[in-house]
Amino acid sequence: MTELKQMLSDHDDLKLWQGVVSIARLSEATLLGLTFIKQKGLIAVWEKRQAEMRRELGYDAAPHAERFLISHVALCWLRLMITEYQHTSHLTSEHSFKSGMYWDKRLTEAQKRYTRAVETLAKVRTLSAATRLLETRTAAASSPRVVNRARLLEAG
Repeated sequence: MTELKQMLSDHDDLKLWQGVVSIARLSEATLLGLTFIKQKGLIAVWEKRQAEMRRELGYDAAPHAERFLISHVALCWLRLMITEYQHTSHLTSEHSFKSGMYWDKRLTEAQKRYTRAVETLAKVRTLSAATRLLETRTAAASSPRVVNRARLLEAG
């Protein structure tokens, strides 16, 4: 462990730690592996779908904080879809009232978790856009008014 820490420290400029898979991706892989244990083809398809979702949400061009939230949205969506599948699978056969309540609660919680993740990403993006706009306006207000001087010269 000490040697690994030393290597990471010695080569900090290479940012070797960035090449390690994120916990969100490990969670996705675990969730898919447990759900589709005998269906490796489905795992590959769902991994591709997850990658596409992150791309559609702008993962590659996003700042670090947004990347974390995008990964979280994708993970919550995957968990919601799997819970939806499990809910349907358990409740389409004969089941107890207690079992039905359990799966309804799991589905509701997965929906809430996904909704909160999407809302949080939207809030962060809104705040980021507002900050960039404010920075742009501040920079414009403090820069010299060359355009106005040019107009004054033409008028004179």
